[in-house]
Amino acid sequence: MSKAFKIIAGVISIGAGLYLASTTAQGSNSMLQVLANGIGWYCIGRGIFMIASSGTPLVRVVSSGPHIDDTQECKSCKSMVHKFASKCRHCGSDLDRG
Repeated sequence: MSKAFKIIAGVISIGAGLYLASTTAQGSNSMLQVLANGIGWYCIGRGIFMIASSGTPLVRVVSSGPHIDDTQECKSCKSMVHKFASKCRHCGSDLDRG
């Protein structure tokens, strides 16, 4: 879904939820009114979720290690080490600088 669609759908859902939640709270509580009230609060929560999820993600994945182009393979232990390292940090063997 596009960002604009999620925001518009969220606002409509909140509006419908407010309508259902407010109209049922005025009269006596029949079973149908209690059900409409619950659906109204669900629509409000769903609308808030849709608007909140349309933004940027809360968690971003950040690579902490070197990129693939910046690495070379150790000939002794076959682990990936930095391209300009002189010794392997895993086994300690001397490396060819590449």
